[in-house]
Amino acid sequence: MLTYDMGRRGSDTLYAHLYKCLRADIESARLVAGDRLPPKRRLAEHLGVSVITVEAAYRQLLAEGYVESAERRGYFVARGASGQARAARPLVPSHAMASGPAHGSGAQRFVPTLPDEEAELGSAGLFSLRNWARITREVLAEEDERSLLGQTDPLGSPRLRAAICRHLAQTRGLAATPDQVVVGAGSKLLDAMLAQLLGRDLCFAVEDPGYPQLRRLYQASGVRVVPVGMDVAGLVVDGLRSNGADVAHVTPSHQFPTGVVMPVGRRYELLAWAAERPRRYVVEDDYDCEFRLSGLPAPTLQSVDVAGRVIYTNTFTKSLGPAFRVAYAVLPEALARRWRDELSFASGTVGTVDQLVLARVIESGSFERHVNRTRTRCRHLRDRLLLALEGELGVRLADVRSKDAGLHFVLRLELPSGTSDQELERACREAGVPLRAMSGFYAGGEAPEADRHAFVMSYSSLGESDVASVAARLAALVRNAR
Repeated sequence: MLTYDMGRRGSDTLYAHLYKCLRADIESARLVAGDRLPPKRRLAEHLGVSVITVEAAYRQLLAEGYVESAERRGYFVARGASGQARAARPLVPSHAMASGPAHGSGAQRFVPTLPDEEAELGSAGLFSLRNWARITREVLAEEDERSLLGQTDPLGSPRLRAAICRHLAQTRGLAATPDQVVVGAGSKLLDAMLAQLLGRDLCFAVEDPGYPQLRRLYQASGVRVVPVGMDVAGLVVDGLRSNGADVAHVTPSHQFPTGVVMPVGRRYELLAWAAERPRRYVVEDDYDCEFRLSGLPAPTLQSVDVAGRVIYTNTFTKSLGPAFRVAYAVLPEALARRWRDELSFASGTVGTVDQLVLARVIESGSFERHVNRTRTRCRHLRDRLLLALEGELGVRLADVRSKDAGLHFVLRLELPSGTSDQELERACREAGVPLRAMSGFYAGGEAPEADRHAFVMSYSSLGESDVASVAARLAALVRNAR
């Protein structure tokens, strides 16, 4: 029987401590592929905890792909999750560790929440303007004049970059130094600069389905872009090889728009692909990591990257509101040095005062409190919306996917044969219902049969009083669909 000291959990909850202990045993190969985890009730009695604690830990391992479940049989360590799989990853050749050469030659009331700068989090999710103004006054009154008016570091304010590092260590388990962090005016700018840094002669792969504006941004940056298909575990790594991709831009913690959380086995497969050749990189877009509504966030790819091939990116726009156009990237050390040497001329795109204010927001705990309040509001909003949709749509609501991973979920509707998903999306847009057809996120504009009549519902821009009317309007449109 597995034995862990539940009294040595520090500040972790019981289920988080148990989850970490089990994950460590899987990663160290104490538990290997196919091993059966103890029955929940038996392990709970052995450790002196509740069955709910064990069940929550098992669910978290299941969500991250460390274990698989079999009906009436229990939970088993997943293939590719144990230390044996990690040991089998190819060694990184010395030439692959070197940094690559320099780059080569009519408004609606509700707006779907997308991983983008224009995304709206909803009025209840916006950071308090009064608090921002108060902290701004404190910065102007208390900071040294030279730090306010002098030239800032090209990578961004050292104080903000240090605050970001502490925040990532506490919330995402990501160890980085301020010298690895680059601050920029929005994720679009940073993505475009990454294309320039990595090289326009490289081929960039994006997820299919994925976010159309990302494809267009990379194309406008002058790089070749290839869409790579998805399966139930996320981006298909063999598709990267067959398409000749050099850089993979992925959303592993909450894929947009499918909501898939990439399991640990696929994560190591992706890292192994990146380590096979020089100048291969993974851009890890963690666009809404703060808003996982159940369980712990999945670990970042960069936190398990030993080859220096993962570029972690995130933005404060999603959590603070669309007016806060501040994004950041955490680069491998070799790339961070190249950024400073080659791209300093284009840096400093966020004002010094705004950076110092944001640093104080993070340092004071205001950011964490704001995120916690917003997450609670969104969880309540999601639950009310799902209940209203079930009541209004009834049997026409065929399936709901990815309810817990972030600020949108996927609905599959029972519609009459021949109904156009695009026409229903257009009708929803005119009626103020935040629904997008899944087909619009595929590079070819057509969804496979599995995603036929599947729609993305982005709910965080709704108000509490809007839920019932939105569900009723959607139900009326579905009933009238032809």
